[in-house]
Amino acid sequence: MNMGSPEPGHWPSPLSARQVAAPGSRPSEVQVADGALFWSEGRAAEGGRVAIVRWTPEDGAVDVVPADADVRTRVNEYGGGAWRVAPGVLYASARSDGRVWAFPFGPRGAPSAPQPVTAACPSDATIRYADLQLTPDGGTLLCVRERPVPGAEALQELVAIRLSDGAVNILAAGSSFVADPRVSVDGSMLCWLAWSHPDMPWDASALWVADLSANAAGLLDIDDPRVVAGGRMAPENRGGPVSVSDAAWGDDGALWFASDGLNGYWNAMVCPPGDARPGSARPVDPGPWELAQPHWVFGRTRLAPLPGGGLLCARRLGGRDHLTLLPSHASPAGLGEAVAVRLSSRDGAGRASVDVPASVGLDVAPELTQVETFAVGDGPGGGRVVAAVVMGADVAPHVRWWTVDELVAAIGGSPGPEDRAATPTDAPPGRAPAGRLMAGFGVPSGQVDLAPEWISVPQHLSFPIEHPGADAAVENTHALYYPPRNPDVGEPNEPPPLVVRIHGGPTAAAEWRYRPDVQFWTTRGFAVADVNYRGSTGYGRPYRDALKGRWGIVDVADCVTVADGLAAAGLADPERLFIRGGSAGGFTALAAVAFHDTFAAAASSYGVADLALLAAETHKFESRYLDSLVGLYPQEAERYRARSPLFHVDGIDVPVLVLQGSDDPVVPPSQADALVAALRERGVRVEERRYEGEAHGWRRADTIVDALDTELEFFRSI
Repeated sequence: MNMGSPEPGHWPSPLSARQVAAPGSRPSEVQVADGALFWSEGRAAEGGRVAIVRWTPEDGAVDVVPADADVRTRVNEYGGGAWRVAPGVLYASARSDGRVWAFPFGPRGAPSAPQPVTAACPSDATIRYADLQLTPDGGTLLCVRERPVPGAEALQELVAIRLSDGAVNILAAGSSFVADPRVSVDGSMLCWLAWSHPDMPWDASALWVADLSANAAGLLDIDDPRVVAGGRMAPENRGGPVSVSDAAWGDDGALWFASDGLNGYWNAMVCPPGDARPGSARPVDPGPWELAQPHWVFGRTRLAPLPGGGLLCARRLGGRDHLTLLPSHASPAGLGEAVAVRLSSRDGAGRASVDVPASVGLDVAPELTQVETFAVGDGPGGGRVVAAVVMGADVAPHVRWWTVDELVAAIGGSPGPEDRAATPTDAPPGRAPAGRLMAGFGVPSGQVDLAPEWISVPQHLSFPIEHPGADAAVENTHALYYPPRNPDVGEPNEPPPLVVRIHGGPTAAAEWRYRPDVQFWTTRGFAVADVNYRGSTGYGRPYRDALKGRWGIVDVADCVTVADGLAAAGLADPERLFIRGGSAGGFTALAAVAFHDTFAAAASSYGVADLALLAAETHKFESRYLDSLVGLYPQEAERYRARSPLFHVDGIDVPVLVLQGSDDPVVPPSQADALVAALRERGVRVEERRYEGEAHGWRRADTIVDALDTELEFFRSI
């Protein structure tokens, strides 16, 4: 770095906030049907609406919904699974009225006028639908229905809708929540997940299975419903809680799912074909990695069963995903060796690295570091296809696909004639195919905004916990560290300012992928630490459960540990340590400056300031979340007050930035109003932005631009 160069944090960058907001074509869900690939695409430049896109090699990418359609649902407020494709028609929930509509499209994807499938909702209430699935004959739509109940919480049911006349039959009810209805390929069986208050799905959830039949009215119905795995008192965990997720049927009738009942990690389990019953599931390639993600949204799965019993999955280890092929013969043999995580000796900064343990799986496309979801169906070329939404440290989110032939061949199997695609493959046995990318105008290609020399690639770092207390089994906290990177300036000759990012949830994880909102900082000379504090996913149940009862304590302590550790190692300027977060991350950011003096400033986006208000005002899905994170309310009201930054503004002596959406149903604007008023009364510097029409998270391009530019100037001013 030349002596005349600007100080870190003020470097000139080619990446503007407008460019960060511009990529409105990120796919989030994918489906394979009728010889084509389909994906949902959030478009910030179009008011944040979600469109559905169809792609074939011949026709390229075409929207299959009209330009004014917004395919979204607000079941559990976070939505997901709002659409399902059938030949020539898309069934989708419309954000405008919550109803399910049929959107016909032509042979080349051109949309036609939609027709309603479900009845109009009363003017004073909205019935919502999510996780749409079709029976193999195409005659019935299965979904999660959420309907309001006067004077009580909304009711969730698993329902079957006959498409010929809209008649509805309730298949499963009685639990607080249902999710993931999945019909076996032959149409004979149905599985779904269920859990009840006070549990969240990552605490305890049960996998149900039932036989499908027809009732006297000719509507789809179920027989012999039974719990196959998981639940609050699961036999596989000696009566303890087990979380089950990501259920998927194989073409051969095997039932795959992820469960943490074996070793505390969401590992693969499978019930043999025709034997989905309690106790029949066996583990496949168990180890200290997690295949599932927390169930915040519908419509995603990270397991893709293959003919012959193999599986394409995503194993998370060391802060990133490893796209992995598992053969059908993968077994629990050698469990003791498989679950041993080998830690290298700590360096002078106290950091530790994790080696990937041995696995019977075959790594696929190692440049991919995060997998959102898989889909299996009849795709381009006339055969079975697996598609996935994937991304990497220098690879933008895109859809990648494989023929079943090449995947099965790579693990030494042999698909049946009905699975052979017309597209040939040259991948020899034992060599993982990298997958195919789509081509054409309007297709997410994986290309990023920056040249390789500009991209800061994260390092997964671990820091010892000084006083683990009850977490004797949890020795380290973790973070993804992004060093500043700018080839026009070179290496800084002084420690850079640090932006500590805190993921939301709090039951979630930092994402190891190309993030323009991270590169926005690193190209300007900031270092970024994305903290996977205790309570984050990807490190097993003991790490996940370490936050229980201590939200606002251990998460904050871990952020302080990471910031102090990086400063001690010369990787961050101890005088310019900043912290930012959204939602639950906003709460942690505010608590960090209220109860610690490590950080020079904090920025909170739609963050929680008063835990009691959150407990009283939040929506059904999270209405009992705080029971485990903090304690019962109002019985533990004093604990809520003791953890809430709003009541400890006397401990805040550094500048605070508060960003809030006007229509947020999760963290209402009243929280931001109360915090800003209290800080101003004390004379603390506080800046505020209120974004009209925004809810919980920014969708509009103008909001994203203003929020980023405001944060940048705010931190630069410190």
